[in-house]
Amino acid sequence: MQKNMQKKIQKVSGEQKIPILAILSLVFGFILPVVGIVLGIVALIQIKNDNQYKGKGFAIAGIVVGFAFMIVPIAFLAYFGVLDPAKMLPERAMFDMPLGVIENPVIDAEANQISIAMMNNEGFGIRLSEINSGEGDCGDVVSWYVEQDAAEYSETIPSNSIFILTIKCSDIKKGDFYEDFTVRMRNTESGAEREIAGNIRARVN
Repeated sequence: MQKNMQKKIQKVSGEQKIPILAILSLVFGFILPVVGIVLGIVALIQIKNDNQYKGKGFAIAGIVVGFAFMIVPIAFLAYFGVLDPAKMLPERAMFDMPLGVIENPVIDAEANQISIAMMNNEGFGIRLSEINSGEGDCGDVVSWYVEQDAAEYSETIPSNSIFILTIKCSDIKKGDFYEDFTVRMRNTESGAEREIAGNIRARVN
């Protein structure tokens, strides 16, 4: 009886075949790593649950290759800084109404200045009397001028005018720039003053 059992096992063993999923796992591991990993795992389960299959090595190889081809490119990009979150940080300036931002800020690290194209949406003339930053490094208003006639206005910014606001900072360093601002604005028609919140974030080269 024992000899018959051994013959039966040998017969089954001789008929074992490699599941197509194990082979596909190795192939897709090179071209579509995620697919290769999934197919390899499914193939291992199939081999474990069905004695007619072999080829565990193919399935494991597919999983290993899949992980390698998925992780190595990411590590390569991260090493050379391509995936640096700071480099993917979108440049933007956002201020509450009525100060509308027209374009991304221009930051000059050498001159320690920030220039922002903005629009006066107040409906009346305004004057910016004070600007404070969250860290206290920026705040002095250098100048603003209206683009229509390129004239500098030390008093009033006309209604619906696009103007360039230049802010002086104490020390702008290269790298990430993120700063919250509070702008004190006065309506020249009513004389009412209020504070407008905003922030600027950018990458300074």
